[in-house]
Amino acid sequence: MDILNEILDNQHKNRRPTNLDEMASVAAQTNEAPTFCIYVNPDNHRIGNEYFKVYDKPSYFSSKKVCRISFHAPKYLIHRNRDGKKNFVLDAQRKKDLIKKLSEQHEVTIDGQAITVWQWAIMQYNKELGLPYKESLENISYDESGNEINRSSWKHPDYMPIDLPMPDYNKLPDKLKTK
Repeated sequence: MDILNEILDNQHKNRRPTNLDEMASVAAQTNEAPTFCIYVNPDNHRIGNEYFKVYDKPSYFSSKKVCRISFHAPKYLIHRNRDGKKNFVLDAQRKKDLIKKLSEQHEVTIDGQAITVWQWAIMQYNKELGLPYKESLENISYDESGNEINRSSWKHPDYMPIDLPMPDYNKLPDKLKTK
């Protein structure tokens, strides 16, 4: 049984799948409304067009809606949802809450180094594609003087850099563009 069918089957049975390698949880806002959760779902074919997913509930399993947001710009990416979830856009409050959540210090530290939820999302994305956490921390796109480094000179050019600036997600569109 493929992972998607296992997810849907187990969701129907109110139990978690035994293997969810295709998607990694980054963070969730569970204590204050509106609730949401953030996941990464990497693909080797998205280099330069990476995105994360925001679901409308504090868990993938309880959510009914999803939006895909670029790591590189305040824009949505629209894909077909095989799991029956509907596409949606973040309202002004969720945009603010998303920025706040991504800017928070994550509870995980890597070799004693504190990281933000934004950096954790990048690291989780890279990890799902095979780059260990410690090596994600070494993958930088700016030198000590703040000058951008040519991608071909990055330590791991096929992965996202840990110092990727977070876009201003307040500028996400209020409507999805449909073709």
